[in-house]
Amino acid sequence: RKCGSPAAYQALLGLLDCSEVTHASVLAPHFQLTQRTIQQRLGLTTLLVGDITELNYTSKSTLKDQLGPTGNGSTFGFECFNLLAIDPDQRAVLGLANQILFRRRRRKMAKSKIAQLPVQKRQSGLWVRATKDLPPAPPQTRVVRVFDREGDTDEALKAPGDYLIRSRTNRCIRRGLEPDAPMGKLHTHLRTLAEQGRREVVVEPSKDHTGRTAVCGISYAGVQICWSRSPENRASQAWCVRVWELDPPDGEEGIEWLLVTNVPVESVADANQRIDWYECRWLSEEYHKALKTGVRIEAVQLTKRERLEP
Repeated sequence: RKCGSPAAYQALLGLLDCSEVTHASVLAPHFQLTQRTIQQRLGLTTLLVGDITELNYTSKSTLKDQLGPTGNGSTFGFECFNLLAIDPDQRAVLGLANQILFRRRRRKMAKSKIAQLPVQKRQSGLWVRATKDLPPAPPQTRVVRVFDREGDTDEALKAPGDYLIRSRTNRCIRRGLEPDAPMGKLHTHLRTLAEQGRREVVVEPSKDHTGRTAVCGISYAGVQICWSRSPENRASQAWCVRVWELDPPDGEEGIEWLLVTNVPVESVADANQRIDWYECRWLSEEYHKALKTGVRIEAVQLTKRERLEP
């Protein structure tokens, strides 16, 4: 029905069965166009918003042994990591900068053993792999990686380039940018800061939140993230922004974002801009919705992984 004729259908199957048609070769021209667009944005900021979604192919039993487990392990498919290039001023998608299809391990491993695996074999390594081989930004042009809490890893924070990541870990820090600033914990420190500004945040309805426009407080501070417990206390400078709902609805937990960035935050205007950047992350949710309910990417009838990936 989609192809219009049996001949066109057979031609499509022939294309997918061609050895040159791979996930990488199909996407390469689009990646090149996206990078060309980024390189032409001289003097502007581009966000690289990364997020992961599960592609479920449990209905195709022939694929079971070719793909990895998803969810709680009772289903199977791909973990699909997408990296969208976004214009933060227009909140417009410029293109897909990278995409990685990842197959989870079938056997569970201890966290200590997972940490010893090479980056390409760890799901936590997707946030680093997705940006590792991208070309550098042109002079006087800023490219910022924007990740949710899953991207809060030591590797992602230490990777070259600018980042804005929602914090998940209450890391050891120095509470200030001075070499002798006192030690502390990131989340604990942020929650002690006085309100320095306010803004409205649109909360989309979900299983955890009712849809509303929330009035939120803003605070920010410079810190040093400590990477070692050695006497030298090696550390990296970072700036943190806290956004929290001042008067959440009864019976509902208010929203709170704890953002970490290596782009300096020296005013409320800077803090608001970083929050604007983080809000662009929701475009990745729309992209995933388009893949699943628009393109219906999980409803294809291919039965071999080599054909399915392109």
